[in-house]
Amino acid sequence: MRWMLWLALASGFAGGCGSSAPTDAKVCKQMSSLCRAQGMSACLDADDWREMRKELGDAPIDRFRTCAVKASQCTALTACVLELGADAVRKLDDRQLDKLGLRDPDAAPEPAPDAAPSPPPTAAPDAATDPAPDATIDPAPDAATDPAPDAATDPRAAGDDRPGVRFDVVKVRTAATAFGHEVSVSIELTVTGAMPHVPPEVTVEAACGGATDAGHAFFTSLSNARVGDRRSDTAKLFTTGELTAAPTSCDITLGLSAGATGPAHYCFRGGATTVGDCPP
Repeated sequence: MRWMLWLALASGFAGGCGSSAPTDAKVCKQMSSLCRAQGMSACLDADDWREMRKELGDAPIDRFRTCAVKASQCTALTACVLELGADAVRKLDDRQLDKLGLRDPDAAPEPAPDAAPSPPPTAAPDAATDPAPDATIDPAPDAATDPAPDAATDPRAAGDDRPGVRFDVVKVRTAATAFGHEVSVSIELTVTGAMPHVPPEVTVEAACGGATDAGHAFFTSLSNARVGDRRSDTAKLFTTGELTAAPTSCDITLGLSAGATGPAHYCFRGGATTVGDCPP
């Protein structure tokens, strides 16, 4: 099944959406009136909301509903999907997705239960699926930051058509916050395997001394990305006070939640980011 994250996220939309509890009718009126031009007309009924709460939990549904009634235009309303999260959206059924405007209008219909099975993928089963990361990760300020693509790191060169990326530039920084010290991981990548509407996310894990944290990057920006497209994003970790002092070194692991890209390891030490695990 193919999905979409509503149109495109509004570039300037951000922030909290309050804590009020709008009625079903108010949410329906706001969503259908703001996005009438996009064909959103059917509304979620009480049973729909009940099922969605059972699937996703009360907190994300309440945040989404409150965010929806505060939106002033359809492009801002689309950003409220962030309150649900990509993993949560995948749990909704077709009827709920249609009413939320979350299904891809160009997607092929689901095959009937007795339909003939789809042919097997043409990719060779023994194709390489774990490209090695580029050696140059943290160039000097006056060095080139756009290294030439390396065919050896492109899984499609081995016949693998699954979603994939190549990590071109990875930089780790630390900063003091009101809670302690956070770690930010800036990533520039190139798409090596075409992405679906709801793409896999880049997973980011960090081990800084005895503290560990994990997060995601590229929440929606890889949606429908084609081979050769370049993207950049930053993931922030340890944002709730796990680190009371600036770390002297961190082991960083990047991966893709699904597809052809295996884990890649980096070391942050002495203010620089290099390929591979930190030495003991």
